[in-house]
Amino acid sequence: MVSALTGCGGGSAANSPQSNATSNASSTSTTSVTDTPIIPTPTAPLVNQADLTAVVAPNIIYAGQSATLSSIGGSGTGAVAFSVTDGSCIISGATLVASSSAGTCVVSATKAADNQYLEVTAAPVTVTVNSVDNTITFSAPSAPTVGGDSVSLTATASSNLPITYTSTTPSICTVSGSTLTPVNDGVCWVTASQAGDSVFPAANSVSISFVVNGALQAISFPAPTALAIGATQTLTATASSGLPITYVASPASVCTVSGSTLTGVGTGSCTVTASQVGDNVYAAAGSQTQTVAVSVGQLIFSAGYNWTTQAMPSITQSGGAYGPYGSVDSNTTAYLGSGNAGTDAASASTYVYLQVHTPNPATIFETVGMYVQAPGLTTGISTTGNTPGLTINGQTTMTASFGPNPEWANQTDANGGHNALVQLTLGNHYVVNGVSCNVTLQKIFTPVLNNSTPFTFNLADFTIGQNCGLTSLVTAFDALAPTAGGPISQIDFMAAFGTKAVTIGGLTTSANTSIILAGNYPTAFGLSGPITFQ
Repeated sequence: MVSALTGCGGGSAANSPQSNATSNASSTSTTSVTDTPIIPTPTAPLVNQADLTAVVAPNIIYAGQSATLSSIGGSGTGAVAFSVTDGSCIISGATLVASSSAGTCVVSATKAADNQYLEVTAAPVTVTVNSVDNTITFSAPSAPTVGGDSVSLTATASSNLPITYTSTTPSICTVSGSTLTPVNDGVCWVTASQAGDSVFPAANSVSISFVVNGALQAISFPAPTALAIGATQTLTATASSGLPITYVASPASVCTVSGSTLTGVGTGSCTVTASQVGDNVYAAAGSQTQTVAVSVGQLIFSAGYNWTTQAMPSITQSGGAYGPYGSVDSNTTAYLGSGNAGTDAASASTYVYLQVHTPNPATIFETVGMYVQAPGLTTGISTTGNTPGLTINGQTTMTASFGPNPEWANQTDANGGHNALVQLTLGNHYVVNGVSCNVTLQKIFTPVLNNSTPFTFNLADFTIGQNCGLTSLVTAFDALAPTAGGPISQIDFMAAFGTKAVTIGGLTTSANTSIILAGNYPTAFGLSGPITFQ
């Protein structure tokens, strides 16, 4: 092959005369040949493999146990090799064997390079190696109560194997599975055990103790009634457990108790305590107390009315004044009198009566009443100071006999009914806005047709008519306190209607305004016998 030579000047040698001459002069018969060079084939560069993930299953094992090694990902045909980079585990092929002590092992996986991919190493995996020790943890529950909810026992083993429970005091507590049931009060002992398995040895049993409380009980203690000196009554407290009650009374100078019998000894206030100490099932109950007033017994406000034809007011057999009052005019006829169904003036059936006959009750009168004053009181209620009277000292009821006339007693509710008012005026004197004032207690009752019917009024049923500014008075007994309203100085029995009517608890006082007799509307009532408090 003949090569064309290229001059340094950049032009072709064939175009230069000088070059041609030189060429011709030196040409020979030898031909110049140049060899073709061998160019090697280029090699492709190695690339990164896909991410490699090492897998240890399980990754929590016990000392001496093994785990399986595997990998996910990578690329190419390179082999995967596993190694322990930290810890005392051993690798055998694709198996990780934990050492005999607890701790951690760090495992790494590497996939080798091949003719296409570079070597890749997975992120390290930490394997937890637990000890094969089998230890029980057992905490006592809160003190349960007999008859209350059952208790779940919560012991655990470090092996996570199930626990077996046993009660060593079955008379106090029993166990079924992990549920404890209180039986009696006392100290309960429970043992927790774990027998182990093919990996874990049996655990040491653990026993705990705790208090079982007796079942709760409560005492119900109805308030005893007031006592008179020498009188007795049976106390009636009960325990919800049904166990017997023990009573203690003090001071002994006021009352004593024997069994459940309370005896009044002297005047004053007596405290009675009811207790129940419990048994092997029930805890002691909280004690309950009641206060009992012991007094001289029955108080006589009026022993009866003197049998007399003299004009009233007159004097009761207890020395107090009694007499009538009412809003009447010249067209109204009032009859006042007294009598005795017995044989002498001291008879308890001695009575006093008041009759008012009016031709037009709606305009002529609105009240008709009779007052009775405390023993020895004849001057009425003072407007300048306290008035003496009968002091209530534990008495709870008032007894009096009252009888209405037939016309009033037969008046129906549609025409006003036949309700009467009994009012107690107390002796302590107050001034309210410049006006003299005494506390009053009131009760409305419905008499029945009879010459005289005994009525027993509970003092607790009386309401406060006027409190004279004593706003703390709530009950009748508040008002009857010596430092409040004071003693009972006067008792009134009254028929009233119209603007003078009194309404208490749905009942309204009345007088006869609907049944006529001989051209008049009679309203009458009588009082007989004693008025007493007990």
